[in-house]
Amino acid sequence: MTFFYSAALTLCGLVALQHIYQHVFATHPKKKVPGPPGRWLIGNIFDFVPDRIHEYFSDCHKQYGPFVRYKLGSMYLYAIADPSLVRNIVHEQRKNFTLSRKFQCTFGHFFPNCLICVEGDKWKLGRRVVHSAITRMRAYKWLPEVTSSMRLRVDPFLEKAAREQFAAGDAEVVEGFVDLRDMSVNIENALGFGLFEAFLRFGYGVDASVTDESTRIRLYNNTKTIAEALNVRSFQPSKLFWYLPTAFNRRVSRAHAEIMHFVRGIVSSRMAEISADIGCARDNLVDQMILASMEEKMETGDVEDNLGMLLFAAFDTTTATLSTCLQLISRHPHAQTELRNQFTAWKQGGADVESLQVDVPYLDWCIKESQRLYPVAFAFGRTSTVPVTVDGYEIPAESSFTFQTKVMGSNAKEWNFTDEVEDPMQFRPERWADESMRSRVVANYVFNPFGAGGRMCPGMKLAQSELRMVAATILTKFVLKPSEYHDMDFKVTLTLGPRDGAWFKVKAVDK
Repeated sequence: MTFFYSAALTLCGLVALQHIYQHVFATHPKKKVPGPPGRWLIGNIFDFVPDRIHEYFSDCHKQYGPFVRYKLGSMYLYAIADPSLVRNIVHEQRKNFTLSRKFQCTFGHFFPNCLICVEGDKWKLGRRVVHSAITRMRAYKWLPEVTSSMRLRVDPFLEKAAREQFAAGDAEVVEGFVDLRDMSVNIENALGFGLFEAFLRFGYGVDASVTDESTRIRLYNNTKTIAEALNVRSFQPSKLFWYLPTAFNRRVSRAHAEIMHFVRGIVSSRMAEISADIGCARDNLVDQMILASMEEKMETGDVEDNLGMLLFAAFDTTTATLSTCLQLISRHPHAQTELRNQFTAWKQGGADVESLQVDVPYLDWCIKESQRLYPVAFAFGRTSTVPVTVDGYEIPAESSFTFQTKVMGSNAKEWNFTDEVEDPMQFRPERWADESMRSRVVANYVFNPFGAGGRMCPGMKLAQSELRMVAATILTKFVLKPSEYHDMDFKVTLTLGPRDGAWFKVKAVDK
């Protein structure tokens, strides 16, 4: 205990010295960007509640405008909710900015050599290898694995809920998954684990014959722990907090060690086999990344870090987007009716989910509308490498910027709101029928759920296909209604997603 207190006092002293140094020697802009007043020494740190940070950003933009400054200890953070300023930084001044230092530091602690943490030639190499692997693995060929996993993990749960066969003594009635008060079920975990298992199969070539279910569950929970750590540590003023002997830090270290042990074992085994016989490479992400890395001469450690990052990035965002989209659809009966009509017409044309091409425009509109309102990547950032001028303000080098995707989705002038009094938070998928608006909001950096610029998500097209297929798999078989006892609320871990899960009352679709 004495050691803990000594470490804490030392940490506070170092932070204070850093703060004093910044104030004495650092160059600060004469004309300050508006923002909330902070406390002495710590600034706005205590205002940043990690799991509700999206709400704090939104409130500050309403009060101070589209360009807001925050003080985090000795550092300054600039939040932007003006699409023209985002375009100016990401496109016109891109040479003056680099990846967010804070993100790079936080994410790089776990996966230092992954694509989203490196720059320059190493980033170009990583992007070539990842893009090549995703293209050559023929991802669309593996989409039936996603459908199969959903039927294994989600369908039985929903079918039992539709028949209202849950009872207090059932093994399935676990706190947080079934609410006997209205027979509603929480499918977020089933969605997440189903997508995770599907990715293990088509990404890593791992199935039930290679790992048992308890191992897969443990890996899944480890990825959730890392996501939680990334969010919490993003708002801590110093890396020293990461090394304090707390229960949370120990849990994070174990989770990371187990993830990387799993990844290194797979890579080592497959690399040895492929090196001996290149013809044995399979159409999964691991094998194709190994082949691409051999061609591009990428180091093994870089391959491992990229695969470790993709292990949770590939399913976590999709799970959150699906949970949010399905909840919004369940709360708007007109949307579910229109979807049902389009699904019927689509099936009458001879198609089904297994065709891999879910051609239902209204479903795409529903997904995009949920991404507008509650984007999983609710913000993304950059750091200035030289002194820059943004919106007339002089900003020093090494300043952090965050672009507020969620805020821009609700207050941007480019959206086709039906009239001046329409609530921008209204769920109205029909707005996406306007093709010119769809093109405009993407081109003007108003709508960027997968990021913007050269660092846009390389798995965007695969994620979009997954979203369509899983949503169609569920909505063609079940009618979803919102639970009476669970409101729609959101929290931030690594991404923005439902706070309390995705709760529904379920009814089978009439044949």
